[in-house]
Amino acid sequence: MTSLISSHSHRTRHAYTMIAYSLAVLALIASEASASSFIKGNHRRSLKGKDGKKNKKQKEKDGTDHYLAATVDTVTWGYYDPEATAKISMESGETITVEVITHHSGHDYAKMIRGDPAIEEVFYWEAGQSLETKPEPKLPGSGVHLVTGPIEVVGAEPDDILQVDILELDPRYNPETGRCFGTNSQKFAGYQFRVGEKRDGTPYVRTGGTEAITVFEFLEEEDGTMLYGKPVYMYTFPNMTAPDGSKRTFDNNPSVMVPHEYNVGYDGELMDGGMPIDYPSGFDDTVVTDDGGIKYLSPDMAELDWKVPLRPHLGVLAVMPNNTANYIDEAATGGASTIPPSRFGGNIDDWRIGKGG
Repeated sequence: MTSLISSHSHRTRHAYTMIAYSLAVLALIASEASASSFIKGNHRRSLKGKDGKKNKKQKEKDGTDHYLAATVDTVTWGYYDPEATAKISMESGETITVEVITHHSGHDYAKMIRGDPAIEEVFYWEAGQSLETKPEPKLPGSGVHLVTGPIEVVGAEPDDILQVDILELDPRYNPETGRCFGTNSQKFAGYQFRVGEKRDGTPYVRTGGTEAITVFEFLEEEDGTMLYGKPVYMYTFPNMTAPDGSKRTFDNNPSVMVPHEYNVGYDGELMDGGMPIDYPSGFDDTVVTDDGGIKYLSPDMAELDWKVPLRPHLGVLAVMPNNTANYIDEAATGGASTIPPSRFGGNIDDWRIGKGG
């Protein structure tokens, strides 16, 4: 998705503007001497100028002053790092396009990772590698979200109020297929997870096979006035063994690749000529441990012949305070987890944090 964001410091009257590509997460972070932004996403290197500064041709493409791609060098997985250096700097009144990706891309390798070099780098995980040592590490105690950045806002200081305006939020299409997909998870989370049991006293179950995943495609009107989500297929998230040999479910590791045998399309039809998916090294070391493999909901049962208008938003948007260390869990390493929101924003999941917000 693309998001154009503008921010203002009400104490020093600075004005800052940003654009972001996002399927999931964007976060702004203020460091001790400046305001910075953590953003996670995919970077199209062909659009990036030296030091992130865009040339005239690039500005004509999307109308912004800067471009920050999401790569293994510009994203972190699940935490805000108070010691991180800015990946790019911007002045008051400038605009920036920022790419971000969903941490659920592993739900469907063929549709959401394959053919996109940046996402392939982020999700690459060889057999025997630990979560901490893979190319895009996921550290103990960290959250689940991919965040891109940080971005330095020149001149912003602690105690300033940073206003951020999102001017655009659009899909980021796969450079190979020209299509964009996402997923929706039906699971027990949030309040249900904290409470732990249903009204009748029975526990909420959060293991593989109990959570439904819907893979959907982003569809736009030809004039770009409306964005829709059209479901493609559904399956229940399986129990798996990850490349490091650990047992994984949906809840405890979003970086695991769900090893679908075929690229499933609309109405149950198989894409890629009906041939099995060829998983390259770094994507072929996850094993489903459930009897019968991954369980799919048949097209007739799923009744997926419909589409709904979408109102995309950024799940995570935050300005980190100076005392970031106060928000670091004792079990966490590397920084503060992206999961709990706080007075600085964060994982709010508010639909208002979208275009026009």
